Amino acid sequence: MKGNATALAFQNKMVADLQADTGMEAMTVHSFIYRNEKFLSGEASAEAFSARKAELTGKYFILDEASMISNEQMDKLTAIANLMEFGRFVGTGDRKQLNPIDAGKSFSMMQARSIRDGLPLARSTLICARKPKTCG
Repeated sequence: MKGNATALAFQNKMVADLQADTGMEAMTVHSFIYRNEKFLSGEASAEAFSARKAELTGKYFILDEASMISNEQMDKLTAIANLMEFGRFVGTGDRKQLNPIDAGKSFSMMQARSIRDGLPLARSTLICARKPKTCG
């Protein structure tokens, strides 16, 4: 999966950690949105859109610490995911840990909706940051 997955994170330190720990391509949420926003607004040429869609279609994206993402950012990320036909767009994090700096609790709301609607929701009680030897 490494070759077909990109990790997204809220800040540069998290991106560096993800790259070091997994070997995956990683970038900040802000830079990913910045690179792809023009496709949402229709500002990009048809050729640029086709090339970018060919690059992203079917690719997996893993959003780390999704609880830190604002409603506006999550809205743009999901719009890009749908437009570009991602293979999967997965959010990980702890909704009880860190809240976004900007308005919203999109990660918490997505979990609540999944529970309400009986959709699949993966939960883990394993805390690797505090006990790294138990995660290997």
